[in-house]
Amino acid sequence: MVMAGLISSPALAQNRGFTINRYDPTPAGEWSFWVDHPWYSRTRHFAAGVTLNYAHRPLVFGVSNSSGSSERAVIEHQLLGHIDLAGSLFDRVTLNASLPITLLERGTETAGVKPTSGVVVGDPRVGLMLRIAGQPYRSGASLSIGALGWVPLRQFTNVGVSPTSSDAA
Repeated sequence: MVMAGLISSPALAQNRGFTINRYDPTPAGEWSFWVDHPWYSRTRHFAAGVTLNYAHRPLVFGVSNSSGSSERAVIEHQLLGHIDLAGSLFDRVTLNASLPITLLERGTETAGVKPTSGVVVGDPRVGLMLRIAGQPYRSGASLSIGALGWVPLRQFTNVGVSPTSSDAA
């Protein structure tokens, strides 16, 4: 996975940008950090949460040649917050949204890529879960269908976003 980032051309990173952080928290109201567990409720209609995410050396530029190899951390430290909202409608539909916010990036500019300065937003994520049969946590079996998507902000604006916090395509 790291090698794919090292093989891609620096010009692509300079011109198009790419999201460094790939962590997507589960929607607000979930009891798990790893797997989405849909919740549908007649009594709990809304959930909100904040998730913090720290990464050490998420982007490292390495060069290997006949005289050896060297590494430079383009992003040494990265701290993100995710503002998460979710709502349940009609005991059958759950809508959710997440907005990643880069709070801190520290590192060394390398190959035209540099850490973000200041606070910037990332690409918002939106999701929909629909209960088809049964009720999770109450029925012996249940069936739900869902869709997740994101809005690549850099397609629309460069204000408040950076090349390392938003995908360009």
